[in-house]
This record gives sequence, C-alpha cells and structure tokens, in this order.
Amino acid sequence: MNLSRLQEITQNYYDRFLEFNTPTEPDETFKWSIAKTFATRLDEALKAPNDRLIEELKALAKETGYFIDSSRMQPFYGMAKIAEKDAALTMTVRQLLAFLVQAHDADIPTKVERIHFFLEEMLKLHKMHFPHQYNYAMDLHAATSILLLYDPDHNYMYKPTTSRSFADALEYYDDWGSGSSLKLEAYFRFCDEVMEKLKDDATLEQIDRMRYYQLRYEPDQLHPDTNRHILLADLIHCTSAYNLCPAMADTQITARKRKEFKEKLVIKEQTVKQLDELRADVEALDSAYDTVVSLLSDTTAILHKKYGKGTVTRYETNPVRKNDKIYITLEDGKELKLGYQALTLKSVPFRLEDDEKNLLFDLNCALLRDEASIRAEYQRMADQIN
Repeated sequence: MNLSRLQEITQNYYDRFLEFNTPTEPDETFKWSIAKTFATRLDEALKAPNDRLIEELKALAKETGYFIDSSRMQPFYGMAKIAEKDAALTMTVRQLLAFLVQAHDADIPTKVERIHFFLEEMLKLHKMHFPHQYNYAMDLHAATSILLLYDPDHNYMYKPTTSRSFADALEYYDDWGSGSSLKLEAYFRFCDEVMEKLKDDATLEQIDRMRYYQLRYEPDQLHPDTNRHILLADLIHCTSAYNLCPAMADTQITARKRKEFKEKLVIKEQTVKQLDELRADVEALDSAYDTVVSLLSDTTAILHKKYGKGTVTRYETNPVRKNDKIYITLEDGKELKLGYQALTLKSVPFRLEDDEKNLLFDLNCALLRDEASIRAEYQRMADQIN
C-alpha cells in the first residue's frame, strides 16, 4: 500500500473539506446525519404495520440519496416497491431486511453469508415482480451500505468502481475479485488495513472537528463514527468524485501486475518461512554458546591433544564473542590461553575428561562452527523481506 498516496488523499480531503460540505449542495456530511437515526428508524419500521414499513423504506431511500440509490440504479427504492406489491411480499421483505441487519456486528463469515443470502433472495423477488425494471435490482453496494448506516462501527461500504479506483490509487495489489467471484472478506480486509494505517493520522482528528466547528453541526445531529468507517466510505467516494488523488488517473492495477505481485508474495512467504527456520538456528547458537561456557566453568578437567591433562581456571567472556578467552592450567603448572576461535575449529584442540559432558561439548561446538554462515544467511533473508 502506498502510504504517501493515502496521506495525500486525507490531506486533500481536509484542505478541500468546505468545497464539498456546503449549506446547499454538495453536502457530504449528510451520511453522518442519516446514520445518526438510521438504525432506530429501521428497527421501528420493521416492527410497524405494513403501510408504515413501506412508507419508511421509501423515506429512507430518498434521504440516503446517492449513497445507496442513484439516477441509474435504485435498489433501496426498488425494495420498497417490491414490499408494496402485496402483504405477503411486505412480510418477505421485512424478514429479509431483519435477517440482514441482525448480522450488523457478527463475525465476518456470518456477515458475508447473510449479505449474500439477502442479495440472492432480493434478486429472486426482483426477477419475479419487476423483471423489466433493471434499476430496482438489489446489489452488494446497497446491502453493505444499509449495514454501514445501521452500524457504522462494525461495517464497511462496498461500491465496485470507486472502491477499486481507491485501492488502485493506493497501489494495493491484493485482489477481491468482481461480480460472482467477489470475495467480500478480502475487501473488508483491505478496509481494515487502510484504517490501521490511518489510526494515528492527526488529519482525521482535524476533519472530525471541522464538522462541528466549521459546519456548525451539534454533536447530537451526527453519528459519532467512532471507528471512522463512514469517513472511509466518504474518502472512497470523494477520491473519485473530487479527484483527491490526481495520480490515480495514471494508476491502474492490471491483471498482469496483480499476477506479478502474487508471485512476489509467494516468494516473500517462502522467505519468511525460511527466515523463521533460520531464526531458530540463531537462537540455537546463543543456547549453544551458553552451554559451552557453562561446561568450561572453573575446575573443569580437560585433555589437551598436545599438552595432556589440565584444568579450566577461567572462561573470560567478552561483549564481542570472538574476543573470549579460555585459561587452562596444565598438569605441569604452565598456563595455556586459548581464544574463542579454538572452539570453532573443525578439530577442537582439547576435550573434556567427562565423556558425557564431552559429547554435549562437541555437539555445541559443531553448531558454533557454523555461526558466521548462519548469521550471514539470516541477515540476507531479513534484508530480502525488508
């Protein structure tokens, strides 16, 4: 994800805020206003008599404006028209809509399942009762927008063209598909990633304050949008509508680019796996070093290949391991001083008298012998990832 592009978008949104939040039109803040009462009104409508439900659905369709319906497509209004057909259809629409919004704070798999069920059933009703009114067809944009307005803190809006353009502007290569192959889980993950990147953006705090201090809204007039999911929907919309990212016109993530990205991702995942394995080896090096130092404690009896029996009198550690010193007093009283490198030779010049301890000593010295290559390979892998 291109973070400089994301910062450019939020900064341009802030700088041009009053341009698209005017007393007349455009006023993008209406999204926060309608979200303030949307859940309460819809809940009450779903419990109300049929005529009241139909009336409220039409009112909400009008008040949500282009956020759900448009001049070309009116899925929200179409839902009201289907419900208006007869009492049985009113009940069906009531049940489907209730089934959808009950998943407002559900886990992602449950939510996605309910969205698709709602969409499939509404499309069946549309095909049966308004087959020639293509503009009444329910779609994912409408379903996700209803959930966002119902519970902004737990939902994201999806709109095929603007959502994809926004992701392309951010040079986001992961693909959530389209049409029947759309993966909402992948799109929601994208939204989560954007919000994670924005969580410490001070510009958003300033934008929040502007709605009240510049536009003169009272706190009880707008949804608080604690998790800023309405704001994300507005950023997605305004980036295209008001050209908040001029470079977006030159940024299109093609199928070839996505393929190349996925190939690089596979390589990166393999590298991360190898790095984890090497990290275990690096940790084993430290453990091996500690074991060897412990085995060469004072009074440890050794057999030197050239000088015979002796006793370790001191192991002197150093912050730089290769500068460690091993002091050995030989049987004839002479003192022998060895460097750390002696422990990493293919054939260590001495062994421990105790056979069991010597086996452990040999195993750990063999690991330390490969320390330089293990650490170099670990660093090379880490550099590849970074």
